[in-house]
Amino acid sequence: MKILSIIAQKGGVGKTTLSINLAVSASQNNLNPVIIDLDPQGSSYQWGERRAEKRPEVISAQAINLRSIIEKAKSIGVDRLYIDTPPHSTDTALLAAKVANLIIVPVKPSLMDLDTMRTTFDLAVLAGKKASAVINMAPTSGTLAQETEDALHDNDYQCCPVRISQRNAFVRCLLAGKSAVEYGDRKAANEIEQLYQWIESEL
Repeated sequence: MKILSIIAQKGGVGKTTLSINLAVSASQNNLNPVIIDLDPQGSSYQWGERRAEKRPEVISAQAINLRSIIEKAKSIGVDRLYIDTPPHSTDTALLAAKVANLIIVPVKPSLMDLDTMRTTFDLAVLAGKKASAVINMAPTSGTLAQETEDALHDNDYQCCPVRISQRNAFVRCLLAGKSAVEYGDRKAANEIEQLYQWIESEL
């Protein structure tokens, strides 16, 4: 079993969106994924409640129970765990980082997000785990996404080569209890599938 923790100390960067879409991609690639929603807002869990399909399962949990949930997941044959974490909670983020095989740090193309992201990468270093930034909600035109990627490289942060664009499909699919792939937006689906394949290669 491999564990992917999606961590960012800043809210509104798309942790839940990435967790859900990646987990559905894992299911469609014949794996048995589970999402663990550690955010008290419960957005991933609420998506799971709206969803008609049984997979992926979404578990709402507190950080204190994370390790026992992981052990149970191993025992029942779960292939991938996607941990959706809350913002502004260093203790929870650090615990999620410690159990991860890989940490994904969603970053919106803005200087404010770059500044906040440093805290998240420091947590990854403290946990001794590999972390990679994913540029999320990138404008589909202009140079801002490239400027953000250049700034990440300038600061020696690993950056995923796949960007996720700002598309209405990513909002609408969640409201429908679906993923971008299931919703039918080909551009959004292609981005998620590329991100999924890249993460799998890193795992």
